[in-house]
Amino acid sequence: NLVNLFISETVYLGNFIIAGGVNYSYNNQFKGILTWGGDISYLLNKQLRFFSSANRTFRTPTYTDLYYEGATNIGNPDLKPEFVTTFELGMKFNSRIISSQIAGFYRKGEDLIDWVKSNTDTKWRTVNYSRLNTYGLDLSAHIELDQFTPVISSFGINYSYVSSDTLSSELD
Repeated sequence: NLVNLFISETVYLGNFIIAGGVNYSYNNQFKGILTWGGDISYLLNKQLRFFSSANRTFRTPTYTDLYYEGATNIGNPDLKPEFVTTFELGMKFNSRIISSQIAGFYRKGEDLIDWVKSNTDTKWRTVNYSRLNTYGLDLSAHIELDQFTPVISSFGINYSYVSSDTLSSELD
């Protein structure tokens, strides 16, 4: 059985937009889990917006993670949910022709579920293996070209830089 309760609110204060929410999830196996999220944006003008956000999410183990047993894999019924907290800061520009965004982020993962196999194991098994800290930068730009050429209606480009530091458990 799974029950989710969610509440959110958005407030407009001048050029600021403030949004937040809380989610409570309950299931028979993992009991109650509380997650949250919040965003603050500042509209510098009609085209330029600065934003920041912080969110905490979770993922419960799947049936396969918990119970699957096959020729090369074995699940783990003692798995805990994994949790991730993400922080993001950036800027968005939108006009009739051009839209672009730049954002930096930091993502802290805890009790991440992974399939592992040591040199002495014969099967892959699931564990709450590690904590994973990820940070990076996203860049994107999109140009509407349909008013300039009938051949290409738009053009977009995206770039992401991602780096991770794994803080492993006792399985190293």
